[in-house]
Amino acid sequence: QDVEAERLLLETARVALRRGDREGALRLLQEHKNRFPQGQLREERDGLAVSALTLLGRTDEAAKAAARFRKDYPMSLQGAAMPETADAGR
Repeated sequence: QDVEAERLLLETARVALRRGDREGALRLLQEHKNRFPQGQLREERDGLAVSALTLLGRTDEAAKAAARFRKDYPMSLQGAAMPETADAGR
């Protein structure tokens, strides 16, 4: 039940990103983090947050979030595609 609620919230955030509503996506991802801090889909949430921050041009925040992602999920394939430094994506 909670996993389905998590999935729905993340899918809504993903749709917002695709539509160009990056701030809206970040709000939904923050809502997910508040409601499901240790949720089963937190890796996906955190990866989407890095993408949203990068697309918003918030490169310093994106780089910090990416570093945190790689630390929290060292075996994730998503980590390899994330910015390494604050200059990434500039």
